[in-house]
Amino acid sequence: MNTLKLLKSKCQKISIVCLALLLSSPAYSQVVAQHFIKGTHYSIVESANRPGNSNETIEYFSFSCPGCYVMEAHIQTLEHALPSLNLRRVHLPFGGRKAKISQKAFVLMQLLGANQYYQDVFNRIHVDKKGFNNEQELIAFFQDLGHNKLDVTNALNSFSADAMLRKMNNEAKNNKINTVPTIIVNGKYRVNAQAIFSGGNLAELIEHLNGLP
Repeated sequence: MNTLKLLKSKCQKISIVCLALLLSSPAYSQVVAQHFIKGTHYSIVESANRPGNSNETIEYFSFSCPGCYVMEAHIQTLEHALPSLNLRRVHLPFGGRKAKISQKAFVLMQLLGANQYYQDVFNRIHVDKKGFNNEQELIAFFQDLGHNKLDVTNALNSFSADAMLRKMNNEAKNNKINTVPTIIVNGKYRVNAQAIFSGGNLAELIEHLNGLP
């Protein structure tokens, strides 16, 4: 019995070593690379319109955008799979007449240190069908989440909020971002969102793009 256990243990160790060697081998990397095709899974961003820098992934999105609501699950999975990824999220006023108010919800999340509420905002708009009609509803929403009304109001009316809104909108304009969700990797590669919606693995794709020159 002890001999069988010893053999089983040795087999398990050998399997782990073999798997590690496989994952680190050039052949495996080539197979993964063949998995993602330029023009199908991603495209090259024109040099004149390259946002960000060579070491960040940017998601341009809007809480009001149905596609962004679908993408959110992939973003959450990405953050768990690649916790060290330098991910920056930029909210744009796209997705209907209420999008400017939902953009302010994003700004409030940054100023109040409330980044845990992405899914709550998405759910309110797309599941409960209760888009924000005005700033009063926005303030009440953050009150319900436990924030002081005066703190929320002051943050909403602050210079920092106005500056953040202008900066995001100018970034989109300067880099010709006209649709959401748009994901840019290292300022060079644009993820094809439809490929992700059709079953593609966003974390694996971004890992692949990070490995490209």
